[in-house]
Amino acid sequence: MSNYYISFDLDDTLFDNTPVIKHAFAVLYDYLIDQYPNLAVHYSLDSFITAAHETRNQHMDIVDYNVLRVIHIERVLTEVGYEKSTIDASKACDVFVDARQHVTFFDDTLPTVQTLADSYSLISISNGNADPERIGLSGFFKTSFNPTNCGLAKPDPEMYRSVCDQLDIEPGQMIHIGDSLTNDIFAAREAGCKTIWFNRLNREDGVQPQIKTLSELPDIIYKMTSL
Repeated sequence: MSNYYISFDLDDTLFDNTPVIKHAFAVLYDYLIDQYPNLAVHYSLDSFITAAHETRNQHMDIVDYNVLRVIHIERVLTEVGYEKSTIDASKACDVFVDARQHVTFFDDTLPTVQTLADSYSLISISNGNADPERIGLSGFFKTSFNPTNCGLAKPDPEMYRSVCDQLDIEPGQMIHIGDSLTNDIFAAREAGCKTIWFNRLNREDGVQPQIKTLSELPDIIYKMTSL
């Protein structure tokens, strides 16, 4: 087993996150309407989602999406007439989190992860709350990091440094793979980690190394760790 850790972003790196989040919002909205019918009178699904984005923009200092979700739910339900003491926002948040675990991997996600797990320690570093154990990657990842369990969020380089400290490794022993130049590549590099940009959408940028498909990873990681 190599002494390198391979770190994956999850959303939009191992699967397309847009339909996942749309589905989770729809499930949450239906649940809330069942529990708090007044919501449907004042909020459509689209306006409910817009309110979630507004809440995020109003609380940029909060990095934990679960905390933001609770604030959003309490905000819209109190707006439509419910007393805060009658709102179980934490339970509703759990409904959202459960729904967002239903993902459809890119075709080469599982074969690539399985191959890499044979030779490297895999972890995930994500701002979201997808759980590798729950989305279908059980047994492949050693551990996972997100704002809920480490108190930091990308693109803060300290998130990567904190992860390395907790793993008791030097940043140079980690290779992080992600789709976001800002959150994944530049932040991880600033922390001293190695990176591979997952440029699935074929954006015109010269950042290297980069891949278009996950199936390219085993070869490029082998070369990087054999130097």
